[in-house]
Amino acid sequence: MKIEEIRSLTEAQFAVDYNCAVRDFESTETLVTRQRRTAGERRFEKMDCPLAMLTYRGKLVISAAEELYDWCENTLKKQRTAPWCFEAASLIGIDRKLREYGWRIDQAHLFFLPKTMPQQSEIHMRVLGNR
Repeated sequence: MKIEEIRSLTEAQFAVDYNCAVRDFESTETLVTRQRRTAGERRFEKMDCPLAMLTYRGKLVISAAEELYDWCENTLKKQRTAPWCFEAASLIGIDRKLREYGWRIDQAHLFFLPKTMPQQSEIHMRVLGNR
């Protein structure tokens, strides 16, 4: 499979998973979307995650539950960028906000696409809720 095909499949799946359009990955501007169930999305567990974040090719994509949407749009989008969102200080601030709703950061995973795409990585984060 050629790198362009891998990139195309990756972006198509991310668009489904993060409730956005494939064309949204053409820019590096941070994007905040509202979460919703979509056919074909990847869910690794049968639990709801009120916040999912992804960095991909210099872009930060945030998919938020209704309760967090305004905060993500007004705080995370304006104060965080893809390279810095997963730094410890950022994660501590995000976790502090989540705890207001009885949630916490559960995991952050680092995945890389094939090496032929230097410095192209993705990070996923999920949040556990106590609701």
